[in-house]
Amino acid sequence: IGKNSDQIAAEAVEEKINALPAKDKVTLDDGEAIGEARKAYDALTKDQKKLISDETLKKLTDAEEAYKAAKEAADKEAAEKEEAEKKAAEKKAADEAAAKKVQDLIDALPEKDKVTLDDGEAIGEARKAYDALTDDQKKLISDETLKKLTDAEEAYKAAKEAADKEAAAKKVQDLIDALPEKDKVTLDDKDDIEAARKAYDALTDDQKKLISDETLKKLTDAEEALADLQKAAQWWPVIILPAKPSAPEAPAAEPTDVTVGELRYKLDPKTMTATVKGAKKKSVKTILIPGSIKVNGKKYTVTAIRAKAFRGMEKLAQVTIGKNVATIGTKAFYKCGKLKKLKIKTKHLTEETVGVSAFGMTDKNMIITCPKGMKELYEIILTGAGLSSKATVK
Repeated sequence: IGKNSDQIAAEAVEEKINALPAKDKVTLDDGEAIGEARKAYDALTKDQKKLISDETLKKLTDAEEAYKAAKEAADKEAAEKEEAEKKAAEKKAADEAAAKKVQDLIDALPEKDKVTLDDGEAIGEARKAYDALTDDQKKLISDETLKKLTDAEEAYKAAKEAADKEAAAKKVQDLIDALPEKDKVTLDDKDDIEAARKAYDALTDDQKKLISDETLKKLTDAEEALADLQKAAQWWPVIILPAKPSAPEAPAAEPTDVTVGELRYKLDPKTMTATVKGAKKKSVKTILIPGSIKVNGKKYTVTAIRAKAFRGMEKLAQVTIGKNVATIGTKAFYKCGKLKKLKIKTKHLTEETVGVSAFGMTDKNMIITCPKGMKELYEIILTGAGLSSKATVK
């Protein structure tokens, strides 16, 4: 019996569907064949579709579902791969930028034989930036570049150690320089001499090498002079004189040691002048030395500041020196570490009348205000009396 056209058409579609792989064998390469089978089936008439068995039709739908799942998995994998490649590219760019920044910081450093203490901050920043890199970023820094950083660090460390050594020696040098010459040593210099010796003995052997023989000799000379004075004081004979007959009671003498305001003075009734001996309290922060004072109705011109008058007053921050002061004694303001402001009204000071270390070991950033026309001269005088070279004289 001959086949009619509907049977022929249905068999052609069945042939296409049966040629498809089982659903667990479907791959992306089968997409075209599955699509053609679906297109052929959909082109059949209603009567022709009835000639396609349910089993055959199920094979087609199973193949379509399997292909759809495979396509979605492939698309997902492709999207994930694209995203991973994008992130990898972004990471590479970020790593290169971070490494480039560190590279530039290190390249800007001087060669090891040119490193100074001023390079410490730049070297520290370069090290901090390098240490902040990830392991992958650090791999982008060449061995040569990293060696330049470590060489700079070693050179800076050596320079810093040398500077610290010199600073420690300089401190001892200043203490010894501030001591009086051996023929000027008194028992009052005992603390300063002992402090200088203690500071010297605390130096390392390398630091001691920075102290000149001449400076060390000044210390030993001062120690010997002090020892001689102490020995003389210990064995000085005590002479007891016989009592003198009572003399008629004399009128009360004018006081020579007085306290006016916050300051103590020594008066000279012959010249009607006064010398500042020191402060009534060591804790004062501000001192005003006047041009003159009145005692018992008499006027005394304040012309001098005694040696060591304010020595070691740690809280003293501001001083005004009156217009008549002509002499400032040795170490008058020595070790006033917080003395930051000094106003000088007098025009009578000279290199000869301002003592050694009168302003030694005061605040290094002190601001000094001088009378008009005296700036240049007073800057020389005060620097010679121990004022820091970083102080401002105006």
